[in-house]
Amino acid sequence: MTSSRWFRLLLLILALLVIVACSTEPKSATNAETVSAATSAKTTAKIPQPITATQALQKMEGYAQKQWAQDAMPVHIESEPNSEANGQDGKATVWMAVFGSMRKGEIRTFHWSGSLDPSAPVAGVSAAPGSSPLNSEMASQMFQSFLVKSDTDKAATIAVEHGGQNILKKFPDQRVKYILVFDTKANTPLVYVVYGEELKKNKGFGVINAITGDYVRGGKAG
Repeated sequence: MTSSRWFRLLLLILALLVIVACSTEPKSATNAETVSAATSAKTTAKIPQPITATQALQKMEGYAQKQWAQDAMPVHIESEPNSEANGQDGKATVWMAVFGSMRKGEIRTFHWSGSLDPSAPVAGVSAAPGSSPLNSEMASQMFQSFLVKSDTDKAATIAVEHGGQNILKKFPDQRVKYILVFDTKANTPLVYVVYGEELKKNKGFGVINAITGDYVRGGKAG
């Protein structure tokens, strides 16, 4: 075989190798992407998503202002501790908030849920059906959400430092509820850290200034 034929043969072989490489590399990449996606799906399997009051409030307020009333403002927000999140870290997988609208003259309840419990509200933000009249008392309790500078995770720590540790030591699995309201007398939003699931019946509670993070008072009800 002449040298020119050898040269052409070598060129043909090289061309075939290039074609094979180009056709197999994307498949390898695709396979790698598939494996990566499968791995990612496993690592991001659905799990409960506990968040703080201000995180939940931000989500619900945005939804309420977009879907219900542009001037919607919070009146009341509270956590719903459960088996997924007992609330000791200031977080919950379910939050409920009441918003008021001066323009509509109404109040309406919203939920945020990161819970997997079948009995919990649907995932994300949802609105309760219907609304109620906004009375003067509730109107006076509406507040701007940006005033809440001390979140419930911090409130949890402060409450523990002011007697909460004794309750948790005696009841390690104690569920903790958080209630955020505006105190018209003090002219400030307050966070109630409730060691129990009801404000009127609990093993103890602490009240935190939601603007400054200062401990206001504590006590026990029921």
